[in-house]
Amino acid sequence: LGLLRIDGQGVEHWRKVHEGHGATRAVRRLRDGSLAVLARYGLFALDEEGEILWERRLVTQGGAGDPLDLLEAGDGGFIVASYASEGASVLVRRTDREARVLWQRTFRPAAEAPVALAEDAEGRTVLAYTTVLGGIQPTRLVGLDPGGSVLLEEDLAAAVWDMAPTRAGGLAVTGTGDGGLYLANLSPTGSGPQLPGDCNQDGAFNLSDA
Repeated sequence: LGLLRIDGQGVEHWRKVHEGHGATRAVRRLRDGSLAVLARYGLFALDEEGEILWERRLVTQGGAGDPLDLLEAGDGGFIVASYASEGASVLVRRTDREARVLWQRTFRPAAEAPVALAEDAEGRTVLAYTTVLGGIQPTRLVGLDPGGSVLLEEDLAAAVWDMAPTRAGGLAVTGTGDGGLYLANLSPTGSGPQLPGDCNQDGAFNLSDA
């Protein structure tokens, strides 16, 4: 895979090619200034000059996994979502700072479609993925506690493209379909997603801190 770093003026700082990793899926700047790169065949970290600090192979049980999204957790570890065509499932893995797996959970049935990840202030992981129910493909929203136990599962009538925690402690979810913005409460005893009555956007794709 090839990586290029430029500054705000468009000046190139470095250009790197790292063999054997496959296509890039996601690049995230970490709190310590390094970069985490999720690629077809693994997860690795780069220093500010683009040199590899460490790398981990990510193998999905039951078939070749296709990494889809990456999130830095509050403790410096990672949350990785992958799709496995064999078994039509989404695999969520929680790792430590060096990408050693702490726990993993599998959700099915899943379609190979947009997947989004978020983490709230309490360390709870939120996964949104496209499922298959009776010929339709709604988005399933799953909340996991820090140990990987499921807190809630709800189906939404829209495709989810991005998620971000809100200052009030909920979760803003944006996507396409009838009413492009959903809000979900992820308290352990909370209710499912709520759709504000005055929100009828169609085609929202990105969220910043709400």
